[in-house]
Amino acid sequence: MVGGVAYFGSFDGAVYAVGVDAGDLRWKADARAPEVWSSPAVVGDTVFIGSGTSRALPDDQRRGYVLALDAATGRERWCFDAGEPVLSSPAVAGGVVVVGGWDRDAIALDAATGRERWR
Repeated sequence: MVGGVAYFGSFDGAVYAVGVDAGDLRWKADARAPEVWSSPAVVGDTVFIGSGTSRALPDDQRRGYVLALDAATGRERWCFDAGEPVLSSPAVAGGVVVVGGWDRDAIALDAATGRERWR
């Protein structure tokens, strides 16, 4: 929760921003995958969140993404295809976003561009 707005993902494949005082929907954004397992990290005016495909699918069909969304509008700033479901909540510091993937990978991304720094 930041500035009276709660940000969260859902198993309906969306990320939501809801005003905490009145419960009003500020925006809903596509998470690019059917499930959101992680909690978002809000840094400045950006919401970072991971998503993924069902755990019930075979390994070769699982996908995952890390998204950077505008905190005010939900507009996508960038999307990184992690190649595996992103289960952990993003940690953000020093311009770097780090998430954990399905295969125990730690993935570091540039917070401004979404480009992979290391895995």
